[in-house]
Amino acid sequence: MFKELLSPTTTHLVILKIGALAILGFLTAVFIRRRRIVLAVIGILVVAVLHLSIFGFWLMDDAYITHRYAKNFASGQGLTFNPEEAVPIEGFSSPIYLFTLALLITLGASSLYLTQMLSLLFFAVSMMLLLLSVRAYYEKSTEIALYSILFLSLASPYIVYAISGMENTLVSSLILLTIILYSKGKRALTALTFGFLAIARPEGFVIGIAALTCDLIVTQRASKRRFKECAFTILKWVPFIAIFGAYFLFRILYFEEIFPNTYYAKMGGYVDRIVTGIVYFIRFFIFFGLPLFSALFIIGRKFIKMYHLPLTLLVAYTVFIILAGGDLPAYRFFTYTIPLILLLGVGGLIHLKGILRRGFTAVLFIMIFTLVSGTYFLALVDMGGGISSLKARGIVIGVDRVQGALYNLANDINKDAEGDEKIALIDAGIVPYLTGLTTVDLWGLMDAQIAEWKYACSSGAITGDEFDHKVCEYFFGGQVDYLAMDVVGQSEEEIEEILSQGEYHKLESHHDFHRINEDEKFVGLYEAVGVYTINDEYHLVLFKRLSS
Repeated sequence: MFKELLSPTTTHLVILKIGALAILGFLTAVFIRRRRIVLAVIGILVVAVLHLSIFGFWLMDDAYITHRYAKNFASGQGLTFNPEEAVPIEGFSSPIYLFTLALLITLGASSLYLTQMLSLLFFAVSMMLLLLSVRAYYEKSTEIALYSILFLSLASPYIVYAISGMENTLVSSLILLTIILYSKGKRALTALTFGFLAIARPEGFVIGIAALTCDLIVTQRASKRRFKECAFTILKWVPFIAIFGAYFLFRILYFEEIFPNTYYAKMGGYVDRIVTGIVYFIRFFIFFGLPLFSALFIIGRKFIKMYHLPLTLLVAYTVFIILAGGDLPAYRFFTYTIPLILLLGVGGLIHLKGILRRGFTAVLFIMIFTLVSGTYFLALVDMGGGISSLKARGIVIGVDRVQGALYNLANDINKDAEGDEKIALIDAGIVPYLTGLTTVDLWGLMDAQIAEWKYACSSGAITGDEFDHKVCEYFFGGQVDYLAMDVVGQSEEEIEEILSQGEYHKLESHHDFHRINEDEKFVGLYEAVGVYTINDEYHLVLFKRLSS
């Protein structure tokens, strides 16, 4: 534990948190006199930039998936990951984010880090919208609004995915925009924004339906002419239904599926998934939600009545996350809700401050406790593999360790690949993007056949052994040229010895449901050409098909 505490990344986090507490105290002193708001904002932005800089130029593997789809679409090859596919596969998670990227690429912005630039842009937008939403709900309280964006700049999960190149900050911005528009009574614009949210994430439609239901309940309780008013409310929500309906029809006609392929690749195994989702939620709530929501237990029903839409969205998203079984480390799914939690949490603290006669010190203490427990310890425990520095092509870039290994693997493939080969692997983002090879995604996100079998296996329609057999036959029948296999629990020396003896079946894969290396045909068809170290017990092994 002490080694982890003293690592460069967490040392920077400690320095950052100490600096943040100093700024927090500075803000308190400033706002007693109601001066120097501009300096406070600049201080918060400095904190945000320092926090962002810790993680360098890290890009999530999935961001390369979106970028490859966007490049293919911008070049006229359609919404496809592998252009030669007979039927395109919807293996991306955010259509509106993809279309935005494709538009920028068409206009000439072809940088590899375009996805990261876009997510950073929406990070700045989300900070501004959080500031506006807090002011809209709390009688233009500049003090509390600044505290809320300070918290957002210190929320390590939010910061991590703000530079990941994914759609997290875009989705958060849309959620905050709906709240602002709803608070101003602009139902048609609110519905329009929810329409964009519905095609920003697969679960966006469900969140929009929850918001519509909430609006109908509020209208029904507030009006004597309930039926008529509810009918008018539904009419105001037509833009939401129209936007999602148009894309849903497009999905059926273009992809020939009701749900995106990611649904079939990730869902199934209901009981196990829900249990995992509950654990995922509890861990997040203890570290981040509990300190902020402690004030709500005192306020009770009055608070719920005042902030019905933000609470509805938060509850709807939480239910979805639990049913989906959670997601990646650092709580990627919950990053969409962090601005909502801050909006509601600071509201609870404001009302608590009103209850306590001399409560400002107590409120400030709760804020500091939230700051420490909700960001530092959450990042310390759940950042996953960690962020490290990788020297590649003479340039030092900040990347995740796993992705650093994939980056080097892709470079080695490019040295002798002819461009028309096929590769199979689990993390199908970086390597396919950098090599341009046709890809068999063994996780199933961009492979409809594997996703179908995976869903059937998770749902109990076929056994695990049947799934393994189907995937193996699919792999060997597809004439795959390269296989990138992750190996865990074995040192590099052990792996080298296994490879030298040709005993590939002894390799222990993290994704043991594939077992391709255990098939007797594998040794005669493939040879190991490289080992890529992530840490002492986590490696990638690259296999190449032998010439016939």
